[in-house]
Amino acid sequence: MIGRFVIVVVAIVASGCGARTGVLDEEEGADAGHGFGTLPCRWTLGRSVELARPSDTCRITGAVHDSRDEVVLAWDTVDCKSVTRPTDPQGARLVLGDPPAILGPGLSPPSGSTPMAFVHGELWQLAGRDVLRLDDGLREVERVPVDLHFAQAFNGTDPDILHGVVTGEGLAWAAWSISHRARVGSIFNATIRAGALELLPDRGWVGVDMFGAYVSPIGEPTVRGDVSDVGFVLSAAPDRLRGGLVAIYRGSSGLGIARLPFALPPALAPLAVIDAPAEPVGALVTNETEALVALDDGRVLIEPLSGSAVRYLHLNTEMGHVSAAQVLLRPGTSVGGVVYVERDVVQFQTLVCNR
Repeated sequence: MIGRFVIVVVAIVASGCGARTGVLDEEEGADAGHGFGTLPCRWTLGRSVELARPSDTCRITGAVHDSRDEVVLAWDTVDCKSVTRPTDPQGARLVLGDPPAILGPGLSPPSGSTPMAFVHGELWQLAGRDVLRLDDGLREVERVPVDLHFAQAFNGTDPDILHGVVTGEGLAWAAWSISHRARVGSIFNATIRAGALELLPDRGWVGVDMFGAYVSPIGEPTVRGDVSDVGFVLSAAPDRLRGGLVAIYRGSSGLGIARLPFALPPALAPLAVIDAPAEPVGALVTNETEALVALDDGRVLIEPLSGSAVRYLHLNTEMGHVSAAQVLLRPGTSVGGVVYVERDVVQFQTLVCNR
């Protein structure tokens, strides 16, 4: 009798703990058999911190540290109608929290718009056909030339690997490693100009851009698939749940999210159509189980990679409109936040994943 009572009490306590930590049930796309890492988050946003009030800001970038709960941010104060005018890049370093703590205000990075990422604890930023290593003050300390014309940087599964068009070899794509300072991996032959690529170990390449979807099995020719039935692909990121890519697109029915699995013929498989007039103002990013993108109406769109219903988070805005925004996550995790610009004020909010 006592044994049965203990079992009942343990079951009740376990159930209560799941509810408090925000564990989702099966109807919300969770798969209990795969552990907490494959459960979607119950996202919340911390309090916002104001970073700057520049006269005009329309381009922002940043990166989450790969081992510490810190984030670096950069933005350009520029006439947004003219990309040829000199910029006045500014930056900051924050500790993630509620609200975030500003470690280094008033920093001067090389750029406030080009992609950046932490690779083995070092901060790198793209600069034309070079990559720059930056110190804690966001100052350039090393410049490494790369023999590629970049079309993708830092948004693959491994931020150490950059992808670009091989110099002098037409439309051939290759992978380049920062840590090895050399070209690595296979060449991906396709007409892809910009978008996203993903290398699946022992299988091959999968890629997508506004012109098509591509699958290149190891040792076999690249196969191209048409994406016109889906629409105009805006950005893409790794599908960390099932492999391949996930993309946000604009089609005849509005915004949508689609998967590009490693399969022949290459084709985008829609996950969700988004009934919203808003436009993405940042690139799509993924954690272990979801795709996230910031919208110009001050919301963050969240689509579970399992195909469950779209959800939204509301940023701390006064007018419900942002001119620029970007979700920043440590690759493959749910650690990060959102940097955004409302009425020329640069702000940041920490994202909190409750499972």
